[in-house]
Parts: sequence; C-alpha cells; structure tokens
Amino acid sequence: MSDRKIIFTAFGIVIILLLFYFASFWGADISKESSDWGAFGNYAAICVSILSIAFIYVTYREQRNTNETVRTEQHIAIMVNTILSLSEGKRVQLDSIYSKISGHFKEPSSSISDYQHDRIVKVCIYYYSTIAEEDLNSLKYLIQYMHLSINFIIHDKSLSKASKQLRLTELSCIIPESIRIILFFWMIQNKSRDLNEFYYYGIFSLNDNGYSFLEDIITYVCTTKCPPDRPVQDVNVEDIILDD
Repeated sequence: MSDRKIIFTAFGIVIILLLFYFASFWGADISKESSDWGAFGNYAAICVSILSIAFIYVTYREQRNTNETVRTEQHIAIMVNTILSLSEGKRVQLDSIYSKISGHFKEPSSSISDYQHDRIVKVCIYYYSTIAEEDLNSLKYLIQYMHLSINFIIHDKSLSKASKQLRLTELSCIIPESIRIILFFWMIQNKSRDLNEFYYYGIFSLNDNGYSFLEDIITYVCTTKCPPDRPVQDVNVEDIILDD
C-alpha cells in the first residue's frame, strides 16, 4: 500500500469513528460533568493515535527507503569502479578482441537486404567463436561481473524506473564500448534472456554517432526490427561458412 493510501485510510477510519460518536449522541445536551468530557477525551485520543501511528509508519518507510536507496547507489558506484578497473587492466586485449569482432560489421555502405533473425544470430555467434578461446577465458569473469552488475541495477526494487535509466545511461557512457559490445556477443553466445532488456536501457549503444552496420546488427538482433533508411548492399550470409 502506498504512503498516500495509508494516510487516506487513517483519516477515513478517524472520520468514521467521529461520525459514529456524533450520531450516537446527537441532540444530547452538552455535559458539565468532567467524567463525560474525560470519556470524550479518551475517544478523541484514539482518533489522534490512529493518525499518529499512520504518520509514524509512513515516515519510517520513507526513511528506510531512503537508506536503502543510498546503500544501492553506493553499491552501484563500487560495481562501476570495479568494472572500470578490470577493464583498464585488460584494455589492450579488449580493444584487440573488439576490433576483430566489430570489424566484420563496420562497413559503412553495407546492410543486410534479407533479414532473418536466426541467420543473423548464427553469424554473430560464428564471429564471436573465432576469437581465441584463451583470450575469451581471460575476460570471462569481467564479462560475467558486468552482466550481473547490470542485472542488479535493472531489477533492484529500491530504484525508480527513472533512476535505473539514469544509472544505466551513466554506465553506458563510462564503461568502454569494447567491453559492452563484447558483452552483447557473449550474451548471444549464451542465449541470455536479458538481451532485449539490456538493449532497451542503452547498454549496447555505440560511441560513434555516424552510421554503423554494427548498430543495425545490434538493433535487429535485440528487436527483430529492420533498420529503416539505411544504404543497401546485399550481404549473402550463405557465403559464410558456419560451424555446427
């Protein structure tokens, strides 16, 4: 129940109690006995107590939510710093792997004329699998940690939708494009169900504002929507030899 509903409910209960009291004693003469006024005071105190309890509970919930949000923000800051630190230590390796993968999708005058989701996914898996296994294994924990960190932000209940979008946008601006796009191919390889959600929050956004075939690939794999108004040059995926 929201804070507003709690307050309204408390006021509703108090109003009902007061109406019941006045309906019961309507038309009676005003008493001059202190005992009668004491009884009325006790009744009124019950109404005040109900409102006090409601306000105290709402204040407690707000304070608890604020503390939880602060802890979450601190946790996010630690995660981002950890990812940056790990990425910096493997920058040369990340750039090399990213260059090999993205190089297949960077031709500025190319586009896929016959979009078929399963085919495109298979091509992405193929190009990702051509990277040396020892190189990918050395990045395994970094990629997994980033995947878990982003999921933590997306599914944390203490953050509002706007706060989540802000934190993830900041993360996409701070974290190198290389590790974010390698994460994209890793998620395809592992058939992750989070792919569309990550795309929605801009995790796979490219730093280059110019046209990129890779941008089309990411958009299509995550949304199955063919990019409009792109330069067209047939790319025959049948010419690519794919491993089983």
